[in-house]
Amino acid sequence: MFDIEILRRLLAGDDTNYLCIDRNIQLGAEEVKVALSAGTRVALVSKDLAPSNAVGESIGIERINAESAKLLFAELRNMMSDEHNAQEYYEGAYECLIANGVAFEALDITGLAWTEVDTQLDLETAIRMFN
Repeated sequence: MFDIEILRRLLAGDDTNYLCIDRNIQLGAEEVKVALSAGTRVALVSKDLAPSNAVGESIGIERINAESAKLLFAELRNMMSDEHNAQEYYEGAYECLIANGVAFEALDITGLAWTEVDTQLDLETAIRMFN
């Protein structure tokens, strides 16, 4: 669940690929961390990135342009064709795209409400957060 302002900011952008990040997060092993190369250009997005090298967490909301969407789905198909990737996170496809020169810009949504909902407890927390 997320604040509608996040969507407004994504839609206000140009045809660039955007990856939403929150800089106000305690980063640990579970978070998908983001490193930047120049300004807001995403250099790496990975759970394996050391927290000290990250600027924040990818919140799992992205905007992908049409050209990059084709590459993304091709990469996801490729990943899923290998049974060793059955438990991999989809962000691994972003890692591959970025490594192959597909540009992503970080969209800083720090301070806006969002939460991941995986469990009943997460849902209850989200309902409290957004009520």
